[in-house]
Amino acid sequence: MSNLNSSYRYPTPQIPSNSGSSAGVCMMNTKWRDEQHPSFINFIASFLSANSFRLNFVPIAPDCIFNCGGLSVAFIFVTNWDCQNCEPIFSRVKKLKGQFANLYVVVSLPIKEQNDSFVHSYFKYGMELGKPTFVPVQDLEMGFEKIVKIAHSRGTCKRQDALSKLKAERKQSVQGMGNFLRVVTSIPGIDNHDANALNQAIGSIEAIAKASKGYILENTDLSADNAETVTNGRHGFVVAITGIENIGKGLIRDGTGFVTFPVKYQCVVFRPFKGEILEAVVTMVNKMGFFAEAGPVQIFVSNHLIPDDMEFQTGDMPNYTTSDGSVKIQKDSEVRLKIIGTRVDATEIFCIGTIKDDFLGVINDPANA
Repeated sequence: MSNLNSSYRYPTPQIPSNSGSSAGVCMMNTKWRDEQHPSFINFIASFLSANSFRLNFVPIAPDCIFNCGGLSVAFIFVTNWDCQNCEPIFSRVKKLKGQFANLYVVVSLPIKEQNDSFVHSYFKYGMELGKPTFVPVQDLEMGFEKIVKIAHSRGTCKRQDALSKLKAERKQSVQGMGNFLRVVTSIPGIDNHDANALNQAIGSIEAIAKASKGYILENTDLSADNAETVTNGRHGFVVAITGIENIGKGLIRDGTGFVTFPVKYQCVVFRPFKGEILEAVVTMVNKMGFFAEAGPVQIFVSNHLIPDDMEFQTGDMPNYTTSDGSVKIQKDSEVRLKIIGTRVDATEIFCIGTIKDDFLGVINDPANA
């Protein structure tokens, strides 16, 4: 047992109060406890109690481990520095720093000789600054108070990080729901109530896009028309109905006198896909690029996706013209383009295209006809 002075001052709380709740748990190495003077252990017990920490004695590798705010912090507490035999201390530090992510070494150095020995040994045994952190103190009381303050501050930071993360996740969730509502309510006829019903019954926008009309009607209170509107977008535009397979029972719509019949039919649909080659007619040209239409589909080709040798020309008929004037893109020009992106809404399909690849560009210019 260490030959220590048995007179310790009565401990007073050194960290903020937790309103009666436990600040954390201190697990103390039973072997280390038995090596200390009983009055120092009494000081530790009283200090921890005054600061709302519970104390347990267990056979652990470090001298003590604090669990505070969801974080475990391990400590080696050297209470008796032996200037002639400090190698075992540094060997133990090297071993434990690989086992504990949060390790501190508190060393009591009450006299100059011990302090000089510590500084010399620190570099002699190849310690790295902060790996782990060494905390020299002048007396044992100060050392243990430092331990509690370090554990408490690390736990508080951990708790604040967790709260900040939770707040950020809540904010992201709220923003995500806001984006969801904006996207879904952009579908004609779909209001906030319908969007919330779809979110609760089906989930994400991706899941809604894959849901059938029947599934939407079965799991939400959306009308048949709105369910039809939601699901039509992924099939594309109905070009022509080629056959009627079945007409179900009619349903009278309240307040209107109209009757709705569920109809199963075959049809020809049109929906462009990424990578598809289309022929389109230019409808508008400006310095940002040009718009073209392929049937019901509107396509925008940015000026960055137009060949570099074509320059924008202003005037009564804005156009993109090659340097030699041989090729011109203007309103009513027919172009062959490649789809590189699509956006499908319930009543519209909008595409981004390019004419910068091989075999793309103007295929017919009415101005040269």
